[in-house]
Amino acid sequence: MDYSLHAVPLHPATRRDRLKSTIGAASLVFCTSMIGAFGLLVPSGTKHFDVSVSAYLIHYTLLAGVSALMFGFLGKYAQKYGIRRFVIMGGFWTTICIFAMSATTNIYVFYVFSMLHGIGWAGCTLIAATIVVNGWHVHKRRGSVLGIVMAFMGLGGLLWGLVLPAIVTEHGWAGGMRTLAIAAFILLVLPGIFLIRNPPSATTTSEIMAPRVSPVLSLRAAGLTAPVALLMIGAFALALDGGVVQVLPMLFQNSGVDAARAGILVSFSAICGIMSKPVLGIIYDKLGVRSASAIAGLAFIIGFPWLTLASGFTSYLVIIPLISLALTTFTVMVPMVISDAVGPQRFSVVYGRVMMVCYLGLAVATPLWGLSFDVTGSFDLALISAAAMGAIGMVILLIGFKKARQKSDRSIDVELPNGAAIE
Repeated sequence: MDYSLHAVPLHPATRRDRLKSTIGAASLVFCTSMIGAFGLLVPSGTKHFDVSVSAYLIHYTLLAGVSALMFGFLGKYAQKYGIRRFVIMGGFWTTICIFAMSATTNIYVFYVFSMLHGIGWAGCTLIAATIVVNGWHVHKRRGSVLGIVMAFMGLGGLLWGLVLPAIVTEHGWAGGMRTLAIAAFILLVLPGIFLIRNPPSATTTSEIMAPRVSPVLSLRAAGLTAPVALLMIGAFALALDGGVVQVLPMLFQNSGVDAARAGILVSFSAICGIMSKPVLGIIYDKLGVRSASAIAGLAFIIGFPWLTLASGFTSYLVIIPLISLALTTFTVMVPMVISDAVGPQRFSVVYGRVMMVCYLGLAVATPLWGLSFDVTGSFDLALISAAAMGAIGMVILLIGFKKARQKSDRSIDVELPNGAAIE
């Protein structure tokens, strides 16, 4: 029996494992929204440690920085050992670290556990979910599936916003942290054990019938070093725009929208984030990488400058869907472009490197947005710069895609039993 993903029709056991793994990946993405949940604990956390907001938020930078460093290792070794064991180990490690963080009373000990938390977090959240989806879905609807899975990030954000404030009010900052630790175990460890499976690489039938394939060349040997560098630069530029999510509430209120309506707009933004991910995935599947990139680029060019002109509640309702579509490039477009550029055999290695620089970009993005406001008194300069960075990032990403495809096609070397070669 052929249990591979290329069997026609697909074996029922393989189909079942693919469905379970996809559900498990959605659970990992849902847990990724916990970053926003940590933000809900900032006011109570500053009181718990008796520190300023800026001092408390250092733990975000430490978490993001350590995670970024780990992504490069994860991409390399996930290909060798399989992503499932990293999800399970990372989930356990994350659960333990958050529990330990909830028991701290010294801010410096809190920082230490935040760094340790980053080690586990890297192996069981966004990048792991993307590797699972990309590995199991080799069909033409892969972008749509990835978009649907990534939509669970916005769904998680909505749920935390409804549930966590009440828990903190009742049980304090430590109770909120313990709640997140329990959620991490449920959303990371249990799916890793019971749902997620490593994609099948071969079966007894396929191993017997398959041609002899030469080992995958290194990036340097395949001539992919420069194209991958372009992919990393393009993705980094897109990641810098992610800082707008943190400043949207302040941007709304700074333009005259009252606090109540600003909250409605933030919730509307989360809903648009849920919808935009599958929409962009479908666009990618139906129209291809160039058309999808052009649409995303237009969303950057039109949406971000438009925010500088908007001043009313209704106008924001029109702009936010466009901004959400632009920001979706980071979670949907980037992994799809990388996968199609370098192929499934190199995806985890290259995606790990790209995510490493992306998280570094996210780590510095929010302070840069805040600095722009401090210097100019508004977010106009940051928004115009974001439009430019988004458009430039998409162009560089496409150039890297084109050059990587050319090199990847040439580096494939499959030898048939009779000695003939195909490319």
